[in-house]
Amino acid sequence: MPKPGKPASLTTLLGKAERAVYVIDAKGRFAFGNAALSELLGMHAEELVGLPCRYLAEPDPDPRQALVDALAPAPMLDSTTVGNVALPGRVGGSEGGDRRGFRVQFHHLGDEMQTPTAVLAVVLGPAGTPPREEKSPPPGETLRDPIALDSLIRRIHRVEQARFPLARWQGMSAAARRLREQIKIAAYAAAPVLICGAVGETRRRLALTVHYLSAKRQLSAGRSRGGAEQSPAEAALRPTLLPLSAAFLDAERLQSAVTGFLQRLGGELTGDVLVTGIEELSESAQTELLGLMDLPGLSLRVLATTEANDSAALAGLKPDLLERLRTLVIDIPPLAARCEDIPLFAQDILQRYAAERLAERDRGRMPEDEAEAPRQWAGFAAAAMDRLIRYRWPGDVPELEEAIAAACERSRGPVIQPEDLPSTLTHAEEAARHPPPEIEIAPLKETLERVEAKLIAEALAATGGNKAEAARRLEVSRGHLVRRCEQLAEPIAEFT
Repeated sequence: MPKPGKPASLTTLLGKAERAVYVIDAKGRFAFGNAALSELLGMHAEELVGLPCRYLAEPDPDPRQALVDALAPAPMLDSTTVGNVALPGRVGGSEGGDRRGFRVQFHHLGDEMQTPTAVLAVVLGPAGTPPREEKSPPPGETLRDPIALDSLIRRIHRVEQARFPLARWQGMSAAARRLREQIKIAAYAAAPVLICGAVGETRRRLALTVHYLSAKRQLSAGRSRGGAEQSPAEAALRPTLLPLSAAFLDAERLQSAVTGFLQRLGGELTGDVLVTGIEELSESAQTELLGLMDLPGLSLRVLATTEANDSAALAGLKPDLLERLRTLVIDIPPLAARCEDIPLFAQDILQRYAAERLAERDRGRMPEDEAEAPRQWAGFAAAAMDRLIRYRWPGDVPELEEAIAAACERSRGPVIQPEDLPSTLTHAEEAARHPPPEIEIAPLKETLERVEAKLIAEALAATGGNKAEAARRLEVSRGHLVRRCEQLAEPIAEFT
């Protein structure tokens, strides 16, 4: 009987595969790539071993790290998923700075406790035409499938990351598209911008987005808003935003803050002043702000936030200041008004939270019991997603972020269940399911007459029909009692 040969190792078998194959270990690091992958990437895969695969990471200046980040799979969506990866330029035959997409099949390997142990990735070939799930859903349709959501999130981050650095402005609803158009217009304009709606933190973040995009456009153009040429290094280092809270400002403090801001600008005299809660600005500070906006040679754009853009809320503002601020208005729609975007928001927040936990592990800030195999989350059970969609979200997107972070900490598996969500959502759902009964309000005159008839009937019964004694006990005259007995004869008879 021939002696059996030594079985080939898994590394040897994968190394000989015709398709490009790579492996990511339980710690989220690139562990192996075969010869076909090396040929596709144009470099030896061994050079990438040990580098962390960071899902949806910011572009890294190190080309090797940028390449590994592009190969990273989404947090475990299912045991086997197929998605797109966009490799940097000059990879796989791509020329220049373009990115080329490839279809990759991810096999998430785990133990019996669903703890991830590794990810085996097989490159199926060029992506070609984007798959159906990457397209925007039809208007009014809510996208729920976690794999389709992941594909859409990847496309948004790939295409719009440079223009919209904050993920909260993504979304496929008509309201979300309109909001992005308003942001683009504000970023390209030098006019004041009034931002209203939503909660205070959301308004502040949108103002920062407008400022960031304006600064980035100026940096790419190599010019300031005033037109002076500047080097990219100078533009990147200039502190071009002055954040202020209207509640703590008077004319003197505003003037002092702006003077210091202009000194830090180094003579450029161009920047943005962010005033949060503009409706609380004192009268003296309003006069000072108007003077600064009209000062010759000074190009300060005011970004103001307020809860509501109506005459009652802004009645304390000077008419000329209000007219200037309303040159460009961005009204942020509440999250409850764009329910079809909630699955996209929720999945993106979940995947970012998972990526942040991996980053904490890399920085050595994760508890020891999780460091070897950090928890990952794939998506939401259908019932949990339904609950997120039905909730009204008075705290807007920040409240959604807090709810998902809390659910992740409570969850016992990779899929968020309804019981993992905060009790606030459950109580709100129960209250909506069992509304308080409506109180029937009877006419006042009829109600009072029935009460009076009941008291008269009880007094007559207690006195054996003696009207004089009944009138004494009711503290009315006998004549008044006799008249009321005639007027209320029918209801008194009901109580007799």
